[in-house]
Amino acid sequence: MIRSVVVLMILSTLLAGCADAIPDIPSDDEVIVTEWTTLTGNFTMLIDDTNNSTYETVVIGNSSKWLVVESFNYTATHLSFIVNNNTVIFNNYTFDNIGFISQNGLLFHQGHAPNYGQAELFFPAFPYDITVEYTVVFRTVNGR
Repeated sequence: MIRSVVVLMILSTLLAGCADAIPDIPSDDEVIVTEWTTLTGNFTMLIDDTNNSTYETVVIGNSSKWLVVESFNYTATHLSFIVNNNTVIFNNYTFDNIGFISQNGLLFHQGHAPNYGQAELFFPAFPYDITVEYTVVFRTVNGR
């Protein structure tokens, strides 16, 4: 019995370093992360435009990758004027907003998208003509 224990101890010490000698399985599925992309733009939404030709659909991401959003902000500006006794009075209303991104009906602002694939910037409907300037910072990951 003692001989078997001694043999087992000697064998275990000899085999102790063998696990380090076994190479890792080669992997072609390493995670590929793209650099942060900053997308900026602007457009004007007109109320009387029944064709929505001024509304811009902004798509971000890639249909075959996971989307990660760092930030999405936009500024909505409404410029109007009133004529009063031959005097023109200009009103400039500006709204700085944290924007939301829509993916398959789900809204999110920052972090990983709720689903895999592309997403659209979400802009609310305003009751008057408005100019929107937006900035979104995002990147994609292959998700493997």
